Amino acid sequence: MGITPLKPVDTLSQSDAGDINASTLNRPILQLRDNILLLQQELNSLVGNSNIQLGVKCSSAVSVGSPVSWAMTGTELELALAGSKPCVGLCIAKHGDTLCDIQVGGFIASVDMTESAGVANPPVGLYYLSQTTPGTVSSVRPATGVQHPIFYSNGQGGIYLYNSGEYLPIPGPQGIQGIPGSTGATGAQGATGATGPAALPAMAAGRWYTGPLSYSPNGVNSNLPGNQLIAVPFSAPGGVTLSELGIKILSAGNPGDEGKLGIYADSNNYPGALITAANGVFNGGSAGPKTISIADTVIAPGRLVWLTILANSSQMGLYSTPREAAWAFMGWGNGFMDPVLGYMIDYTYGALPSTFPPSANELTAVIPTVFAKVK
Repeated sequence: MGITPLKPVDTLSQSDAGDINASTLNRPILQLRDNILLLQQELNSLVGNSNIQLGVKCSSAVSVGSPVSWAMTGTELELALAGSKPCVGLCIAKHGDTLCDIQVGGFIASVDMTESAGVANPPVGLYYLSQTTPGTVSSVRPATGVQHPIFYSNGQGGIYLYNSGEYLPIPGPQGIQGIPGSTGATGAQGATGATGPAALPAMAAGRWYTGPLSYSPNGVNSNLPGNQLIAVPFSAPGGVTLSELGIKILSAGNPGDEGKLGIYADSNNYPGALITAANGVFNGGSAGPKTISIADTVIAPGRLVWLTILANSSQMGLYSTPREAAWAFMGWGNGFMDPVLGYMIDYTYGALPSTFPPSANELTAVIPTVFAKVK
């Protein structure tokens, strides 16, 4: 309900000079009386409003803008404190040291909040009763205890009071789960675990081994193709260090016949980069075992490498493994008829290439047996 407009008050003018009488003189006085009566009615209405209480006894510590609470005696107001002295309203005026006007709800158009908020016009937001300092407020919601805001500041001098009193908030229902956040950065790699046991027995130091293709003791005598770079697979389940390479010539070639040995890394089940080349050549002009030293070469557990041979002549008969005695370590082709036992490609005799040439032919019949010695 709005305030009833006041009636206009007439003023005497020069034209009234010739008609001076009681009625003329009393007209503005009566109009002022009527307005005073209207103001009295409005004041009575305000005094009767439950949101405003005038002339309430209070502690001298109460100031304009202070949140107040009833003292234990119930006869005067004192500064409110969260948890022990519930807020019943806000002091909006002081009359001497021990009388004040308070508002317990609704909107306050303008009030100086310096004493309680630290500034006359608090920034926009909710404000909570302090849990430590009586008569003060904070814009930070308490983590525990009484968490009900006592007013909202519009940032323009206006204060919206909540209903007087305080209460602990009742938890609402669990909200829906939020959208997952972005994946964090990959953490640092952990320490390498201990090496597990080998799937097969470890290779013994000082012994000679061949690749998994040639396990038969009954090798065949097969002429070693000249000017052909040949590679056969080799693997050590437990890991080894190799110190020598060798072959076994069953039938001698011509004087001057020779060959070279080496080890290539694997590149997707195909010979890749040269790891080591043997120190020198083997003599194919005489029969018997032929061995050549190499720089100590470490083969990691389970790592596939390729033992390689290159000869300058096709006259040497080499101890070899036929397909019937070989394990098809590299799989089968041609309708399960041809096991892949290695690779061979035309290559002019000379230094071993740094990378095994591409597009080599698959060995599917007989493979030369190349031996490797464990240090």
